[in-house]
Amino acid sequence: MTDWECIEKPSEGQAGKVKKVCEYSLKPGDAHVYHEGYLHSPRREADTRLIRVKGRNLIGVKRDKYEVAA
Repeated sequence: MTDWECIEKPSEGQAGKVKKVCEYSLKPGDAHVYHEGYLHSPRREADTRLIRVKGRNLIGVKRDKYEVAA
């Protein structure tokens, strides 16, 4: 998993900019809490089963785009 820090918010038609904060592995049985607004991304190198527990239905929720800052 990779955690990101937002250094520039997305704006109309433009992706936001992020920088990597840390990388870590989640082992079978591990759980991690990501609070609202935390930016994170998974990296899957093998077959993976992922369970996400959400506080509400995310269908129709706008998702912002980000790219890694140079």
